[in-house]
Amino acid sequence: MKTRFVTLAMVAAVAATFTSPVGAQTKKPVKPAAAAPAPPPGPPPEISVMGLRIIGSGLGKNRDEIRAFNESPGVAVALAIKMPAGQGIVQLDEDNCVLTSVTDDAGTDLGEQAKYGSFPKTSDDGSVGMIEIESRLRPAAGATAVLAEGTLVFSVSPGSKPTKIASVKLEKGKSFKLGAATVTLSEVTPGESTAIELALPRSVLYTIRDVKFLDAAGAPLEADRTSRGYMNDDASIGYNIKGAGPTVTIEFDVWQGLHDTKVPFKIKTGLALK
Repeated sequence: MKTRFVTLAMVAAVAATFTSPVGAQTKKPVKPAAAAPAPPPGPPPEISVMGLRIIGSGLGKNRDEIRAFNESPGVAVALAIKMPAGQGIVQLDEDNCVLTSVTDDAGTDLGEQAKYGSFPKTSDDGSVGMIEIESRLRPAAGATAVLAEGTLVFSVSPGSKPTKIASVKLEKGKSFKLGAATVTLSEVTPGESTAIELALPRSVLYTIRDVKFLDAAGAPLEADRTSRGYMNDDASIGYNIKGAGPTVTIEFDVWQGLHDTKVPFKIKTGLALK
């Protein structure tokens, strides 16, 4: 049988069906620090397909030596989540998202080895996000579409608010409070650009939309984010700050009114553009 290798990136709005959410899986990731009651229902997020990838069997030793696009055999569908105006995605929770079914239009069950991919993405302004559905199984010969159904779970905010921390001394080991949380300068390297790393709880990291630095006169300083990550419950953010003095004001743009949302979806995507 001749193996086909197909890859396609697409942007296609796919109608999403919104019904009562189904149950979540049991694994519990770290959540944003505070959760407020959900606001009155508004327009639902728009779920669409933004990419499809199908990979055939590998070649060479153990059929793994040479792989198309350096990916494992199977199928992947990338889902885009577009938020209504005035709302933002804070964190996509892939561990609690539910997959009800993944099939092709020939009736092949692809769900037995299907899961949500790790490290979903959100834009800095929270207006859009992306999460992938992956399966190690491939559509049957002659199939023309992939179908998936499930529930996406994510933290949502209606907006953000700046919080200023004045006169922060740029010295390793110095700490300050951001709300109830402690933030520590874990690394400080002076120079033409002062490199710093902020250590903070992972739960607080999710609540921070943006960070700005101001000089003693309140003028903004040029700063580039160099890192952002976490391990277990601990997180860090790194910056290079140009023209910083011995102290700066740090302005955190913090998401407000966080609440969890469950959005059921039902999609069907083929190889043709919309």
